[in-house]
Amino acid sequence: MFAVLLGDEMVGSIAYHRRTWQGEQIFETGWNVLPPYHSRGLASAAGATLITIVREIARQPDDPHSLHAFPAVDNAPSNALCHRLGFALLGPCNFEYPPDSGSLMRSNDWRIDLADSGRPAVTPQRDRRCSRHGPYTSDS
Repeated sequence: MFAVLLGDEMVGSIAYHRRTWQGEQIFETGWNVLPPYHSRGLASAAGATLITIVREIARQPDDPHSLHAFPAVDNAPSNALCHRLGFALLGPCNFEYPPDSGSLMRSNDWRIDLADSGRPAVTPQRDRRCSRHGPYTSDS
């Protein structure tokens, strides 16, 4: 987990973890930027940095080679962020969130191939089945 900082102030977080999903090992990511700091490019900068870090980790043969994000289908800012960062939309899915709650959440499954550096994460702009464990995403 990493803090998203604006100067010395923590204004959000971004994280990734390894998990088994649809029978394969993947990395999953999620982020949260506090509402007063939305639309400043902070989530874009954090996401681009995280992808760079995870790409480096994924060079190891035993590590996953894909990174997924699961924002809610109605979370337009986080879905737009996934697109800006170079994730491919695999489609909507349902999964249980919070874990073991019995509550299903409608999410989009976004994936980036970490071995393919052909489409790098973009520079921040100014201005099926899903895992049982829910996303960490919120409005970016």
